[in-house]
Amino acid sequence: QKAADVAAPAPTPAELLKKSMELYDEIKKDLRATVRDDDDDADDTPVDPADDYSVTEYVVTVRLTADCASEAADAFSDWVPVCIMNLKSSNRADTRQLLPQAVGASCKEILEAGCQSVTVLRKAPRTSVEYAYEPIDSYNSHVYEGLFSRGDRRAEALEALGVGAGADAAEVKRRHRKLMMELHPDRFVGDEEGAAAANERMIRVQQAYEELGGGTGGASSAYAGIGGEGRG
Repeated sequence: QKAADVAAPAPTPAELLKKSMELYDEIKKDLRATVRDDDDDADDTPVDPADDYSVTEYVVTVRLTADCASEAADAFSDWVPVCIMNLKSSNRADTRQLLPQAVGASCKEILEAGCQSVTVLRKAPRTSVEYAYEPIDSYNSHVYEGLFSRGDRRAEALEALGVGAGADAAEVKRRHRKLMMELHPDRFVGDEEGAAAANERMIRVQQAYEELGGGTGGASSAYAGIGGEGRG
């Protein structure tokens, strides 16, 4: 059999990741050049539809399913950011439909990025890996900044419920139930001002309860609890 007839070996995940990083850099370079050209040629020249595109950056995160027994389970029990993905598409395209396809087609590269950052991820079964993504602006405002302010929000939640920092899930749940009963609208029939004040406090109490994990001993996901609206 001739050497030319022998199929070339499939690229390794590391090689795929390297190629995708090179493409990422090319897209960023092309985008910067396009911005400069637009600044230089800011006139009424018609835009060629073939050049009518945009580039959106997304943060891609991974986590392992709850039933995963791998050594990586603790490190990836919640969403962990592993890479930034550039999506270059026509301005007429719906990126919400394109992103799941792009992430699905790039699973090897995304996973390799995570493995190179946290090597224990290599020990996790690939079927246990879940993926999520959101625009980098949304990530920065809802997740990055949200995580830094989480301590303050927790302190405010403890104060709103009237429990100490060492309160366990059962105590948080009991206190929440007691306050919700005390603030129930039926207790303020005929007292519009009192009902309005009770309603405002009830909202704060409910938000505090959710911040403290809803009586489960902690939020199921710190990442999910922050509430990025662009997450997919």
